[in-house]
Amino acid sequence: IRMVLVKLFDDRQLVVSPETVGYLVPRIDRSLAAARSVVEALDRAALSRHKSGSRALAAEILAGLGV
Repeated sequence: IRMVLVKLFDDRQLVVSPETVGYLVPRIDRSLAAARSVVEALDRAALSRHKSGSRALAAEILAGLGV
């Protein structure tokens, strides 16, 4: 799932640290749909706030998704 997340982030040209990916891996369902959903939500949040995909933003997104 780690490599799927990295590819999905790369496809969206969203820069995230390895720590952010490492934070997400054990906290999301192991499915392509879950990975896409998290990446999409993180991308939208990062764009609207003009921030990178940080670990703190990832935690906020997961909380908002109820994960």
